[in-house]
Amino acid sequence: MADLDEACLRGAVAPVNQEAALFHGTVRDNLSRGCPPRSDAGLTAALERVGASDWIGLDDGLGEGGQRLSGGRRARLALARALVRRPRILLVDEVTASLDPATERAVSEAIAGFRCTVLIASHRAETLARLERLIDVTEPVSAPRRPGVWTARPPPHPSPLAPRPSPLAGRTDA
Repeated sequence: MADLDEACLRGAVAPVNQEAALFHGTVRDNLSRGCPPRSDAGLTAALERVGASDWIGLDDGLGEGGQRLSGGRRARLALARALVRRPRILLVDEVTASLDPATERAVSEAIAGFRCTVLIASHRAETLARLERLIDVTEPVSAPRRPGVWTARPPPHPSPLAPRPSPLAGRTDA
């Protein structure tokens, strides 16, 4: 890991999470953030691909943190920004969690259309239904396998990030 070029890694991976971070400024400013310059045609194509071009344009302001937009619209713009970056790996974390069914379907279709490696953390059936391969981390390893679903095996040792009991637990003099 120490040999990885950080700039190369950042250019290859595009994260999109549940709390889509948008910045004060225009749609163009937000789509162009963190990537080499792109043409207006390329930015507009990204908006079209996520189903946003019919309700917003490149020169429209978003307000502080995109506050004037619904969660579904913020998610679409975050996906468009990831598309503009042309990543090799797209990381999506619960981006459809709080969306209505129609918006979830549209966002899921946009994610399914990405031509790169896509890693998704989601509990939503609509989002997961479009994936070629699933790794279900909720099923015990001994559970029967469903076709096309891989079950994650727990690590052989506890995670260093796992909560540990307090050294004071059970003491009466503490």
